[in-house]
Amino acid sequence: MVFGSDCMPFSPMYGVISAVNAPYESQRITAEEAVAAYTREAAYASFEERSKGTITEGKQADLVIMSADPFADAVSLRSATVLKTVLGGEIVYERTKIGA
Repeated sequence: MVFGSDCMPFSPMYGVISAVNAPYESQRITAEEAVAAYTREAAYASFEERSKGTITEGKQADLVIMSADPFADAVSLRSATVLKTVLGGEIVYERTKIGA
């Protein structure tokens, strides 16, 4: 299963939240499964698994640091915010104020 956000007007977190909190329990997947669909599985589907998809030495360091653990509680995902964004190993965004 692969997720993507190329044509989605919202962030990937919206997709994760929607997948974890789908209207019917039989449609829901875990946060781990949803994140994997956006990362590891998407890299595999685009033949980029050697350079992307997991946080592994030698791969591109593209990641976000969240204000809450997205795997701990599906409800906390809704209020989680991005604190840092790292692309290619470089910090490209860092939240400077709490509540900003």
